[in-house]
Amino acid sequence: MRIRCISKFSPRRPVHRCPPVESANGVDARRHVMTAASVYLHVPFCRQRCSYCDFFRVTDAEGTHPLAARWFDLLWQELLLWRAEGAVSPETPLRTIYMGGGTPSLTTPRVIGDFLNRVRGEFAVASDCEITLEMQPGTTTRAGVEELAAAGINRFSVGAQTFSQRWLDLSGRRHSADDTRTTITAVREVAGDTALSVDLIAAWPGQDLTALRGDVEEALSFGPAHLSVYELTFKDGTELARAEGAGEVVALSEDDRAEMFIEVACLAAAAGLAQYEVSNFARPGSESRHNTAYWTLDDCVGLGAGAHSLVWPHRYSNPHDLGGYAASVEQGRLFRVVNDAADPEIFAAENLFMALRLLRGVDLDWFAGRVGSDVRQTHAIALARLQEAGLVELNDSLLRLTSEGLLRADGIAALFV
Repeated sequence: MRIRCISKFSPRRPVHRCPPVESANGVDARRHVMTAASVYLHVPFCRQRCSYCDFFRVTDAEGTHPLAARWFDLLWQELLLWRAEGAVSPETPLRTIYMGGGTPSLTTPRVIGDFLNRVRGEFAVASDCEITLEMQPGTTTRAGVEELAAAGINRFSVGAQTFSQRWLDLSGRRHSADDTRTTITAVREVAGDTALSVDLIAAWPGQDLTALRGDVEEALSFGPAHLSVYELTFKDGTELARAEGAGEVVALSEDDRAEMFIEVACLAAAAGLAQYEVSNFARPGSESRHNTAYWTLDDCVGLGAGAHSLVWPHRYSNPHDLGGYAASVEQGRLFRVVNDAADPEIFAAENLFMALRLLRGVDLDWFAGRVGSDVRQTHAIALARLQEAGLVELNDSLLRLTSEGLLRADGIAALFV
């Protein structure tokens, strides 16, 4: 799964540590090497509208949307426009390609394979390029997984969300827990467990620790190399937010959510998956390279309506307009707006807390060179307060969240912006 915002945690009880698992991402937290370009493909078409989702998507239950059949052609045309600007270079190997949505696994393996062949023909692609497909259970068969793997997909991010039919119903998802088990099994048998990432959502209304353990333990029983567990959020404009406002569902307390966060970390550690980011866990060497590129502020070009890009020092977003996107790209114009913060200090703070989500921390010397602002000077008072509260620690130039700071990540970010 791509990066999502997580509600702040503010537990009123001590944070318990679990036995550490060494992470390949944390061996030298201050060593940062710029990676080659990453490309994100946004495929907005979905069979249904999930109750919690605020990503740009278009409900296309029957698969008949007029743009769906030529969406990957439009994405290709946009990629060439970015290349013409120099944001993506044929000489610089692509290190990650990520297909998200929406539900990109509704796209046929042939279309995905044709797109990847185009990329290989026009761009340099690293031999170990991480190529991820977000996969909703029940949207493809074992044969489809075989075709996708043959086309070059080497990382499957399976959106299980939960194994409980109660919360699947609340989410609005069409798939069943058995669909999830079938899809995960197909990925493991075809591509191997190193290619498997499982996404879960925690803190469903009415969920307790026993139910949470059931979801996490079942996901871990398949032996995935990577696990993401995101807290359920009630975003404005979603069906879930409407239901909460009407009193139909009740969000869990901050204490309950904090307990769940700690429990997930312990269960993952026991299975050999190190926590390397606020919501992400992996075997050493299996961390998501694409999402890590976001957190380390590496350039990433986003394709498709609703996609976001970072081409340093600018952040861009493509408006949520399918027709406008198609018309603009076909006329040879990028369909984007600049999203830079007007205030340089806010710009620095926003990027700092993107990078600080990684447990390895941020080298503030490197960061000052990257964003042109030293937060030790511009935000000295806020940093001192966070250190006094035990939420961050600063060793030489390395700033990182403490274990309790991880539980309050977004709340900490709000102090800076």
